[in-house]
Amino acid sequence: RLVRELTCRTPPKQEKKGENLGQELIVAPGILIGSDFYWQLIGSGAPERLANNLYRISTKVGPMIGGRLVEEKEIHSDCGVNVIGGASNAEDRWAEVEKFWKLESIGTYRFTRVAFGVVASPFLLGATLRFHLDKVAREAKEQDKEKAERSRALTEQIKENTYVDNVVLSAETPKEAVETYHAAKTIFDKASMNLRQWASNDTYVTSQFQETDLMPEGTTNVLGLGWDRQEDTLTVRLAVKDRNEDVVLTKRRVLSHLSANFDPLGLIAPVLLKGKLFFQTLWKEGYQWDEILKPEHRVSWTNIVTNWKEYHTFVTERRVIRSGSKGLQLHAFVDASQHAFAAAIYLRSEGTRKIESHLVFSKTRLSPLRDISIPRLELMACVIGVRALTYVEKQLKVAIEKKVLWSDSKCALAWISSSRALPIFVANRVQELNKQDGIVYRHVGGKENPADLASRGVNPKALANNNIWWKGPDWLVETEEKWPLGNDQMKGEVEKKDMISSVLATQTTLERDHEKEEDWLNKVAARVSTWRKLKGVIGYALRWRRIKNEVRHQHAMLSMEELQCAERKIMDVMQSKHFHELREALQHNKPHQLRRQLGVIEIDGLLRCKGRYEQEDLPAHTKWPILVPSKCRVTELIVEEAHKKNFHHGLQKTLCDVRERFWIPKGRAVVKRVLRRCPTCKKYEGGPFMLPPMPALPAYRIRRAFPFQHTGVDYFGPMLTKDKGQTTKIWGCLWTCLVTRAVHLDTVSSLLAEQFIQTFRRFVARRGMPERILSDNATTFTSAGKILVSEHQKKELNEGLAQYGSENGLRWDFITSHAPWKGGAYERMIGLLKRSLSKTLGRKVLRIEELQTLLCEIEAILNSRPITYVYESIHEGKAIRPIDFFSPNVDLLISSSEDKDELSDPSYRPESEINALQEKYRVSLYVLDDFWRRWRDEYLLSLREQQKMEHLNPRNAVVREPEVGEVVIIYEEIVPRGQWKTGIITCINRSEDNQIRKVVLKTITGENLERPINHLYPLELKACEQREKKKGNDPQTHRSQPENSSNWVLRSRIVQKKAVGRSN
Repeated sequence: RLVRELTCRTPPKQEKKGENLGQELIVAPGILIGSDFYWQLIGSGAPERLANNLYRISTKVGPMIGGRLVEEKEIHSDCGVNVIGGASNAEDRWAEVEKFWKLESIGTYRFTRVAFGVVASPFLLGATLRFHLDKVAREAKEQDKEKAERSRALTEQIKENTYVDNVVLSAETPKEAVETYHAAKTIFDKASMNLRQWASNDTYVTSQFQETDLMPEGTTNVLGLGWDRQEDTLTVRLAVKDRNEDVVLTKRRVLSHLSANFDPLGLIAPVLLKGKLFFQTLWKEGYQWDEILKPEHRVSWTNIVTNWKEYHTFVTERRVIRSGSKGLQLHAFVDASQHAFAAAIYLRSEGTRKIESHLVFSKTRLSPLRDISIPRLELMACVIGVRALTYVEKQLKVAIEKKVLWSDSKCALAWISSSRALPIFVANRVQELNKQDGIVYRHVGGKENPADLASRGVNPKALANNNIWWKGPDWLVETEEKWPLGNDQMKGEVEKKDMISSVLATQTTLERDHEKEEDWLNKVAARVSTWRKLKGVIGYALRWRRIKNEVRHQHAMLSMEELQCAERKIMDVMQSKHFHELREALQHNKPHQLRRQLGVIEIDGLLRCKGRYEQEDLPAHTKWPILVPSKCRVTELIVEEAHKKNFHHGLQKTLCDVRERFWIPKGRAVVKRVLRRCPTCKKYEGGPFMLPPMPALPAYRIRRAFPFQHTGVDYFGPMLTKDKGQTTKIWGCLWTCLVTRAVHLDTVSSLLAEQFIQTFRRFVARRGMPERILSDNATTFTSAGKILVSEHQKKELNEGLAQYGSENGLRWDFITSHAPWKGGAYERMIGLLKRSLSKTLGRKVLRIEELQTLLCEIEAILNSRPITYVYESIHEGKAIRPIDFFSPNVDLLISSSEDKDELSDPSYRPESEINALQEKYRVSLYVLDDFWRRWRDEYLLSLREQQKMEHLNPRNAVVREPEVGEVVIIYEEIVPRGQWKTGIITCINRSEDNQIRKVVLKTITGENLERPINHLYPLELKACEQREKKKGNDPQTHRSQPENSSNWVLRSRIVQKKAVGRSN
């Protein structure tokens, strides 16, 4: 049959870009307009005849210009008025008409049948089949009622079980199957369509098929799955052979191999999980699509494919519902691990002889890249389990008596059955689960959960012989009394730890004993952000305890007396916790170090400090300040309140304001610690992260390589030139070898990627194709890198060059954004170039040819510069130059042969007629090896003379490493510090020496940025919370210590007198 490939493009020679012949075709229209309505919409206006047999017509969608006037009776379902242009005024309209008729004459052709090979063909076939089946059903209504019902049922079955040109039908008995065969043939014969290649698992039914309609013997593929008609089994096969095995292994090849595994029902999901996890690892490593994988990753992928080759065929029963089965149930088993979460659906049926269960569907999803707790992953597994249950029930189209979801997570089951307020993440998923009615949630042990295999992965051979995966747990085919206990029986085993979330909960804790009061104050103080809010929470709790049995209206706002009562309650609980030894000493009139030094007394049940300035005219709360501990969250809230009240003033002003009402031992250190963590102050005064020591030079910079095999590139300029009497700007392009330090100079007329591609072609033609390119993140380089490295854009600029670059493993490395010191290899060369260029040009404006000549001469000078020590005498040795590695005989000066002693030269050999050529070749190799030996011994080792191991960091730099999730402000050079962007660290990249030098951030606008850590100023929001959380989880640090004399370094008066005496 004739296949019309209308998706191909025209040759590029005919047009600038090849056009797709079928790109204007409608693949699947959203709205189908009938001919009557079409004529009302388009032909509603009065046609106005124009010149050249054209006409203009006003329609409901605007004015249109067409060719020959078409009558309504000539309108076909696939034809209409041809629109050739539209304009707002007459002049523009006639310009469009004249431009159209200047083209060569266009012929009109119409297909008389559906074309094969057009992008719209699948849609046209499907629409035609549905139209024909609906027509058959309408015609059957004119017959008797029984035939009409059978015809309607058969047409609906064909609709639901047709995929393109494949029809899958089923029947309960052989007689019914034969009748279905003849009826289906009759239906399609009416449309001149031949249903052929029939197959059945019953020999009698097969014998009733016509010979021309039979499918060949053997295993039949039904929609991608193998079907053995004799055994009536389905076969799923792993893609064990890669079609591109000989090609280098890249991320694109791995994805292609994984996608070749066709498993729509998820029957072999546990086997494919390892491949999916490996592909996720490639994303984490940051591989590009066509970047060659590292050796360790190639070995891992080879091991996965090798396991697939050992056992790659899986067979399961096709029929899961027997004749006469009743009591159909769907059971979903869900599980989650650190790497994935999964659901497996089993159909349980009660037959006349026994109970059966079969795996019918499974779904596996990988865990997100960000860390999520296992209980939350278990809840997400329940979500996909419920979705899978709903999907399977809809597809089976049978009556399901019971739906059960089994999970081995008691925490997830407790969330589902909970009526309390839950975190947003949990509440959203519980809400989705509760929308589905008729599902029973039950607990199952981890060893009896088949979904555990899909969440952790298993080898192919182990899966094929695993009965729990294919049939479910053994107790699933038993009576319900033998199933594991339900949630009601194990309800007492589930424990949930909830934080205080209401005033009522706070009040309940207020009535606890002394030990528990310490806990509630810490919890409430940890959940509020200011000292004022803490007093408000406690004030409302005390109000509720006071009026809980009264029925009267209360004002919403707290009064001054209520706030003072809340403050006294907070101080009483806090002092009882931290100064209980001091209180006992005061009650029994015993000595205590704090009492002796601070003069602590008890006034109205609170510990206060007594000073020697009682005669001063000061408020009472300043004369006798309340004693508060230094290591307490309440104290930090008090200091933060004073700091904000004084508009974020310094240490001394904040400390003085605090001491007006409270006295804190070691108060200056406490205030300093709190101010150091103030986000607002850190935004304006904090320092950046400290850069780690400089790493070792990469291997490709200190190993022998061809000149320009590893290359750095950068632009410089612009430079003014004269061209035809006009002054224009051009830019220079510098290529430098990262090993020999040679340079290559060229010019470009603009910063577009196309211009860079041209200079790259000139560079490759003169220096050869590089293996690695290093550059900054300029738009020109990033765009060119995508073209040269990726195979997707080979057609854009230079197909041959892009293909050559991708096939030869061209690697383009970009330095970190805003970190120019990482490109010092080419920045140093640009500095030398600019110094020579500025001194030579001055204010001159040269012509383009003169400037190109000057750059070539500067290139020769830079390549002839010595990179090793210059000896005083030529007999001691000659300095190595970059040009010696690719043109050793080139010299800017004429060398004298009188000073050369050939006899003392180890490379000198007397020529003869036989071995002259061989000797010259050996001499050239010796000279090149000698250059590389001296480059290693003299140049590399001399780099230590000027090396720097530490970066120049500011004095207030933060020494610790940044953390994921930490909030920072991002340095911007020309923007005031108060306007710097705020970002959250989403990814940390460690270099080969396990040091962090760059991170990836996400700004408030959703933009992802890559920055060096010395451009990030931490606000220490999340980092401090995590450190405090770790301390809180430590039982040693969580247990509060009393504020006794051992906690404070307090010198006695005798020691102070001795110190004064020594100073005098």
